[in-house]
Amino acid sequence: MGNKAKKIRTILIEALKKTWISFLLIILLLASIFCIIKFSKIGVWELEWEELEKIFLCPPKKTDAYEAWSILNNLSLAYISSLLFYVIVEFIPTKMKEKKALTIISNKVMKIYGEMSYIIRVVLFEIGVEKDIDNIEISDLSDITTLFFDSTTKYADITHMRNGENTNSKEFSYNVLDKCKDCGMRIEQTIDEIFNMQIAGNISDELVNLLSEIRQSRFLHLISFFDHDNTRNIPGVESIVLDFDKSFLELIQQWNKLKKYKFELLDYHFEKMTEEDINKERESMIYMLGRAFFMRASIEKIQNSLSYMPNIQLDETKFHKLNGVLMEVLVAYDVDNKKYGYLLPIAKSIAEYLCKYDGSEQCRDIACLNYLQVLRRMGTYSKKSFSPAKDIIADQNKEAIYRLGALIIVRNFQEAQKLFFDLEDSLQEQVRSFPIYRLWDNPPLPAIVEQSSFTILKKE
Repeated sequence: MGNKAKKIRTILIEALKKTWISFLLIILLLASIFCIIKFSKIGVWELEWEELEKIFLCPPKKTDAYEAWSILNNLSLAYISSLLFYVIVEFIPTKMKEKKALTIISNKVMKIYGEMSYIIRVVLFEIGVEKDIDNIEISDLSDITTLFFDSTTKYADITHMRNGENTNSKEFSYNVLDKCKDCGMRIEQTIDEIFNMQIAGNISDELVNLLSEIRQSRFLHLISFFDHDNTRNIPGVESIVLDFDKSFLELIQQWNKLKKYKFELLDYHFEKMTEEDINKERESMIYMLGRAFFMRASIEKIQNSLSYMPNIQLDETKFHKLNGVLMEVLVAYDVDNKKYGYLLPIAKSIAEYLCKYDGSEQCRDIACLNYLQVLRRMGTYSKKSFSPAKDIIADQNKEAIYRLGALIIVRNFQEAQKLFFDLEDSLQEQVRSFPIYRLWDNPPLPAIVEQSSFTILKKE
C-alpha cells in the first residue's frame, strides 16, 4: 500500500505541476464572473439565505465600495474579453493544428510505440518479470545489469497484440535480444523523420518533449553498442551496467506516457518454446529463405539462418524444399554475379548437403546436376568432376529434362538444343525458369570476387 500511495502522490504532483496555469485561469474566470454578476443592474438577488444574498448585492452608488467594485468589474470584463479572444483566435486553432499534426504523424508514433513495446517485452521476458508493467519497480529490474552479457534466450514465440487484443498473428523470433538494437535504431530514425517534417511545428509541446526524451533515452543509447556475439567490447562497460535498470525504468515510463495519444497500440506477448517447437521453427525458417534475403543479408546472418541445416532429416519433401532454397541462392547470384559473388560458397554448401541424401533416383539426379551447376559458376572444377553428368546423358532411360540439364553442364549445346525442342511447350517454359538454363542461354561468368569458404555452423 505504501508503494501505491507513493505512486498516486507522484502522479498527482506531476498533474498539478502541468495544470496549475489552467487552474489559475479558471479561478480568475470564476472570480471575474462573480464581479460582473455582483456589479450588474439586474436588481436584488432573492436568495434563500440572507447572508448569501448580501454577498451578491451591488454596493450603493457614490460609495468607495461601489467605485472599487466598478474597477473590478471593468477588469473582469477586460479579462473575459481577452480570454475569449485567446480561446477563439489562438487556443482553438492551435488545438486543431495539433490534432491534424497528430493525425498525420500517428503512423510514425504508432511505429515508435511498437518498437518500444518490443524492447520492453523482450527485456522483461528475458529477466523473467511477469508483473503488470504499471506495477514494475526498480527492485524488479536488478537482473538487467547482466542481461546483455550472460543472456541465453535466443528463441521466442511472439504473439502480436493490437489495442490489447490478440491479432492471431504469431512469429518465431531468433536471437530476440539482437533485434532490440535494430528497434532502437528505428525509433531514433522515426523520431528524426517526424522532427524533419513540415508539420513538426504544429505538434504539441508536450508530445515534442516526450519524443525528445525518447530520442535521448540512455537505454536506447546503451543498446546501440550491443553486439550479442561480442558484448564485452562495449565502451564504458563498467558504468553502463550500473544504470541499465534505471534507464530501462525511464523507458517504461516514457512508453506509458506515449499511450495517452490516440493511435493503435502495438504490443507483443512473448512465450517460451519447447526444444521440439524451436527445432521445427528453425527448420521451417530455412525453407522460407528467398532471393531477397540472400541479396540483402550479411554472410553472418545467412550462416545463422542456415545453421540448423545439418540437423534436418531429409525426406523427399524436405529435399525439394531445401533444393528450392538453393535455386533462390543461384538466382540471386545470377542477378549480379559481381555484387553477389559471395553467395557461391553458400550455394555449394547447400548443394553438397543435398548430395548426401540417398533417396529416389530422381532426387539424386537433381542433387548431382545442381551441385555441378554451382561448380560451373565457381569456375573451379576438373574434367573428372563432370563424369556423373556424362553418365546421366548416356542413360536413355533418364527423363529428358535431366539429360538436357546434363548436356548443358558439359556444354554440349548442340545436342541440348535438339533435346530442348523435342520437349512439350510447358516443359520448355519450365526449363527456362531454372537457373541451369542460364548456363546455356546467358552464361554467368564466375564471380570476380574472393570466394571464401562457407561452413555451416556445427550442430547445436
